This record gives sequence, C-alpha cells and structure tokens, in this order.
Amino acid sequence: THEKYSWHVQRLKPLVGDLQLSKLDVLDVKECLKPLNSDVAPRTRKDLYSTLRSAMRQAVDWGILLINPLAGLKTPRMQKKEMNVLNLAEVEQFLEAAKAYKHYPVIRVLAVTGLRLGEVLGLKWDDIDFVKCTLTVQRAADCRRRILKEETKTESSRRTIELDQGSLSVLAAHRATHNKAKAVP
Repeated sequence: THEKYSWHVQRLKPLVGDLQLSKLDVLDVKECLKPLNSDVAPRTRKDLYSTLRSAMRQAVDWGILLINPLAGLKTPRMQKKEMNVLNLAEVEQFLEAAKAYKHYPVIRVLAVTGLRLGEVLGLKWDDIDFVKCTLTVQRAADCRRRILKEETKTESSRRTIELDQGSLSVLAAHRATHNKAKAVP
C-alpha cells in the first residue's frame, strides 16, 4: 500500500505540485490532470484521482484546509469488465494439463480453494491437517519481495478451508518427495 501511494504521489506531483494549496479549485486540478486521460490505464487514473482526493480530505482533517477544494471532483468512471471464469470441466482439463508442471501442487490448491497466491505461498506443512482434510491460512507471502509475512492481508483472511481428497493426495505426495530430497546427503 505504501509503495502504491508513493508511486501515486510521484506521478501526481509533476501535474499538480506547482498549484498553490490555498488557491486550489476543482477546475484547475481537472485541467492539470488531463494528461492522465491518455497516459495511463483507466484503473490507474481512477486510483490517482482517489489518492489526490484522500490527500485533500486529510488536509481538512489536519486543519491545513478549511474545506476540501476537490469535493466536487468526480473520479473517472471505469467500464466494468466481465470476468472470464472457467467452468468445472475447464478447471478439470486445466489441472490435468498442469500435472506435469513442477508447481502443480500450488496450482491445484489455488484452483480448488480460491486462495490468493500469497496465501498459498505462505502455507507451512503444519497448516494442513491431513486427518481433518483442512488447510488453515495463518500468514501470507509477499510475492514481490519473496518473503514470508506473519500476517494475512486482512484479519478475515485467517480461515480454515476444507480440502478435497485429490488435493490432499497431491500435497501428501509432494511432502513425501520434499522430505526425501532433504534426506539425501
């Protein structure tokens, strides 16, 4: 989140950084933000507008401004894209095709649980209960930095999910292979 907001500030500063805060108005800001219409993707443009509006709300909360000069600034609309979702037969076909891939256990868990990639990569063997057929999400991995975080994205992300026998078998086989590889001198 911090990286994202820092990037937003870096992107916005050349556009609105020269505007005087005490004389700021919606029309001036809209004019300064026009280059975003052709330079960035719609989602990014919407996020940049939101960051700028949040900064102005914070300035009011801190008493730097009496009113939010951007209260009337409309965030650009985004067209909603319909998600392409695989049906059950396509998921089965995909999993069958992926069986030979070295990261098949990860792909399988992602496909059957709907977990985030960082949640799957943050799993430890202790998080899988082969007797109760469950998997417990207790932490996540930062996929970008490749580090394990002891936190999940949100508190509600901590949860226990039932696993199917096929996934448990794949995980058990992977664990056995992993343990055998560790034992080899």
